[in-house]
Amino acid sequence: MGLSPSEFLPQEAGERRRSERLPLRKDVRIYWPDRGVESSEDTFTLTVSLFGCAIASRGHLQPDSQIVLRCDGKFMPGRVLYNLHDSSKDFIEVGISFDEEAGEFWDSQF
Repeated sequence: MGLSPSEFLPQEAGERRRSERLPLRKDVRIYWPDRGVESSEDTFTLTVSLFGCAIASRGHLQPDSQIVLRCDGKFMPGRVLYNLHDSSKDFIEVGISFDEEAGEFWDSQF
């Protein structure tokens, strides 16, 4: 008996995630080191979760880059997971993972 193509597809997103994603637009500022100088960008979230978020960015932040996110006067360190560029949008979606739970950071219960 042969293998089904679905056996090669990744698991459903809900099965891989540590918490659910919520669509939420919040103003944030991201900070990252760039050639020894701290760079920053004012932007907004697309989705948030207990362990990360997706933001809109004007530039490419490299996967595994360390960043710090500021929102409502609070700071949360994290790292870049991915960049998704959709030519129909004016921004690049950047996925960020946090090392600790961010419920208090987002002022939300997940």
